[in-house]
Amino acid sequence: MNKKGVATNTGRTHWIKGHTPWNKGLNKDNSELVALIADKVSQKLKGREMPKPEGFSETMRRVNPPSERKLSNDGYVWLYLPKYEGSKNDKRYYGRIYEHRYVVEQHLGRILSPKEQIHHLDGVKNNNNIENLVLCANVREHTRLHQKEQKFVEKLIEEGKVYYDRKTGEFMLRQNNLH
Repeated sequence: MNKKGVATNTGRTHWIKGHTPWNKGLNKDNSELVALIADKVSQKLKGREMPKPEGFSETMRRVNPPSERKLSNDGYVWLYLPKYEGSKNDKRYYGRIYEHRYVVEQHLGRILSPKEQIHHLDGVKNNNNIENLVLCANVREHTRLHQKEQKFVEKLIEEGKVYYDRKTGEFMLRQNNLH
């Protein structure tokens, strides 16, 4: 229990001084009884909110700080910059910011709004060179940019400048178009 008297789940068992544990006196001979009691306790607690203590996440980050640069599951690069103003817009990220957003913010000299999106021209999500990044005002503009790319590739295929190699499964530039 925390100071406010709310039960918290910190991954460890906490007992209030003077309280008797539910399994005191039970041993291996009573394994069926222990399993039955444990099942009843878990059913009773199921669905109950067990919040972490106030400041738990901040304390854990101080004890075990995240790495400064990390690749996300979706291929983007995260930066851990807890003191950077742009990383504080969303509490879910706890001091993290996408590297491509940070690079554009540094280039522009301002913090991006949450609606603004960044497009990677070459499609490589971890290529965050400023020359490869385009700022889009919103999702709609970003989607239009993807559509323009798609139409451009289709036009190149139609003109015979690009072809699909079925052996490699890749789009290729025809050699006779190079000057």
